[in-house]
Parts: sequence; C-alpha cells; structure tokens
Amino acid sequence: MRCTCGAELPLDARFCHRCGKPQRDEDIAREEIPVLIPAAVLHPALQDPNLPGAAALVDVSFSNKVALKIALLVAMMTILLRFLFGMGGPADILYLVALAVGGAYSVFLYKRRTGIELSILNGARLGWFTGFFGFLIFALFFSIAALAMSDPQIVVELRNQIKTSGVPEESLTQLLDVLKSPAKLAATMAVTFIMFTLAPTCGGALTARLLKSRPAANS
Repeated sequence: MRCTCGAELPLDARFCHRCGKPQRDEDIAREEIPVLIPAAVLHPALQDPNLPGAAALVDVSFSNKVALKIALLVAMMTILLRFLFGMGGPADILYLVALAVGGAYSVFLYKRRTGIELSILNGARLGWFTGFFGFLIFALFFSIAALAMSDPQIVVELRNQIKTSGVPEESLTQLLDVLKSPAKLAATMAVTFIMFTLAPTCGGALTARLLKSRPAANS
C-alpha cells in the first residue's frame, strides 16, 4: 500500500507517516461543531424552550412578566426624580432627559436579566411600558393632590408655605386654574401622557439598537 507521495504504508495505516495525508474516508470527513450560547447567561426559562413563559420573553408585551417588573421598577425611579427636579421651566426639560434615560435603562436591565437582545421595536415597547407605568403613578399622586386641594383651608396653608419659601405663587394659581377647568385638565393630562411615554420609547429603541451585537465579518 502506497500513499500518493510515494511512501510505502502498512495495510491498516490511517495516516501517511511522511506527509500526514488521511488514508480513509472517515478521517477526511469533518464534523461541524455547533456554536452554543452558555446557559449561564440566559434566563432560566430560556434554557428549556418547553417551559411555560419561554416564548413570552422574546417579545415585550403585557404577558412578559419580566419586562413588566423591570418597567415598573424603573418607572418608580423616574417618579422619584420628578419630585426631586420639581416642575416647570428647566426642570421639565431635565425630566424629559431622565425619562429617555429611564427607557434606555429598562432595555439594559432586561438584557442583563434575560440575556436577550431586544429588537428595536421591542426596545421601544419596553420604553413605552416604562413611561406608561410612570404616568399611572404620576396620575395617582396628582389625583390625591387635586382631591386635597379641593379643601379651601389646605389651599390657604399652601399659599402661606409658598410665600415663606420664596417660590412664585403663580405656579399654585395656574394649578388651581387647571383643576377648575375640565378642558384644561384633560389637555394637561394628554400632554403629560405624551411626555411620559414618548421620551422613554425613543430611549428604549435607541438602546436596543446600540446593544444589538453586530455579525462578525466574513474572513
């Protein structure tokens, strides 16, 4: 038995001792090695596609409990910032930036928690959920404050506190004017809803785009 290089080989030889060429077909065949994602970086539900809730993690919707929990958590953080920033003027602009950052942070937390890279659409949805929950919390506090200010005695006390703190009394007057007019109240809540949802939606979509892995270039 001879190799193509001319070396004389025993009958049971699998490789040529001179050139290293395989002498059998099974040695020539190459097995494809699948690329596996380490299970440690994935959410437990994704480690077994047959488990309930595995498919829901891929899409951001009201059936995605992980997305809802993250959106609610970040929404509460943004509401806290709202009270810290105050209202009116530069504070509103600063809060718009905080809302956009909140949507971005939700997408970041979601990827860190589940190991899933959200599409731009799902990133926008998660940002919208964050803003939507933030609006609901804000509306709840606003309703409580409006109910309290229906008492004239509380309004008098607020005016006295505003005068002593040096804050312009016009802000309270404008708020009371809005509360007395259903049309102005509806318009104010509509603008607030757009502000709460648009900024985090844009932040979530942009972050999903930035966090998406780029395919490796062909060599």
